[in-house]
Amino acid sequence: MCTSKKIFKGLLIGCVSLVCVGSVGAQEKNWDVTPYGSLRLQANYSSVDHARPGADDSYIGFTDAYSRVGVRGHYTVNDNLTLSSQLEVSINLPEFKAEDPTFFDDDAVRVKKVAASGKWGSVWIGKGWLPYYNNIAYPVDMFSSFYSGYATYAYFREDAAVYSSPRIYGFKGTAARVKRTPGNERGYQGVISYAHEGLTLALAVEDMAAEDDHDTYGGAVTYTHGPWYGALKYERYDNAADDDIANIFVSYAADKFTYKAMIADGDLWGKEYTTGHIGVDYQYNQPAKFFVELFYESNNYAILDKKADSAGDYLGGGTWSGPDSETDGTSLAVGVRYDF
Repeated sequence: MCTSKKIFKGLLIGCVSLVCVGSVGAQEKNWDVTPYGSLRLQANYSSVDHARPGADDSYIGFTDAYSRVGVRGHYTVNDNLTLSSQLEVSINLPEFKAEDPTFFDDDAVRVKKVAASGKWGSVWIGKGWLPYYNNIAYPVDMFSSFYSGYATYAYFREDAAVYSSPRIYGFKGTAARVKRTPGNERGYQGVISYAHEGLTLALAVEDMAAEDDHDTYGGAVTYTHGPWYGALKYERYDNAADDDIANIFVSYAADKFTYKAMIADGDLWGKEYTTGHIGVDYQYNQPAKFFVELFYESNNYAILDKKADSAGDYLGGGTWSGPDSETDGTSLAVGVRYDF
C-alpha cells in the first residue's frame, strides 16, 4: 500500500512530466501551456473556551492555507472555438502530503477538466469549481488564511458537466450536472447572474439530495468601486429546520495593503452560530504576499486539532456530527503566500 508521501511525490512527478510534455506540444502544435502554483503557509495560535476531558484547548502550530500546483493549456481552433484543459494538485505543506488541509476533498487532485469556449458560451467536463459556489459563496470567500470559505452550505469542487451561456445585456445563465464523491450522490445546479459597472447580482439553486425538500437556494450581491469591495450573501437550506446563513464582507485596498472584514450568522447542524473574521494582506512584491487574520466562531466548526487527520478532528474534542461540544473558538493566523 502506497504511503501519502509516495502519492505526494508521484503526483508532483506526474505534474512535472505533464508540463514537459505540454511544453514540447506547445512548440509543435501551437499550444499555450502554462504551469503555475501557489504556496501558502500560516503560523497560528488557536484556542477554544473549553475542551472535553483529555482534549487540548489550545495549540501553536503551522497550517497549510490551500497550497497547490498545476498546469493549464489551451489551443485556439478558430475565432469561435478554443479548447483547454487544467490539472491542479493540492499540497499540504506542514504534512508534506498531497491532500486538502480541510479534509473535505477526498481527492488530492483539486481540478482535472477539459473545456471548450466560444461566442456561444463555454462548457467543461471533469472536476472543478461548481457554479453555485462561484456565484454565491465565492464573493465572500476572500480571506487568505485556512479559515476562509466556511460559512456556506455550498459544495465547492466536484465532478460535473457545466454549460455557461455568453453574457447578453448583462445576463448570464449556467447549468450543471454534478456527481459528488464519495457516495456518487448526483444532482443539479442552476445560476442566473447579472453584471453591470461594478455591480453583480446572482441567484442560484443546488439540488443534491434525494428528497424534494432538501434543496439549497442562494443569492449574492457584490459591488466594486475604486478601492472598495463589498458583498452580501444569503443561503437557505430547505430542510425541516429551514436553516439559513447570511454573510457581509467588506474590503478596502490602499497601496500594498488590503483590509478585510466579514460577519456571518446562520444555522449549522441545527444550532445557531456566528463568525467574525478580520484581516490584512500586504503585497510585498508581485509573487509574495503576507497576511495577518483573526478568526472567531461560536460552536467550533472550523478550527481543527493540531494533529487532525480528518474533517471531524476539531480542537477541544468536537466531532464531525456537529459542534456538540458547544465551544467557542478563536485563531490568530500569520502567514505568507507565494504565487508562481
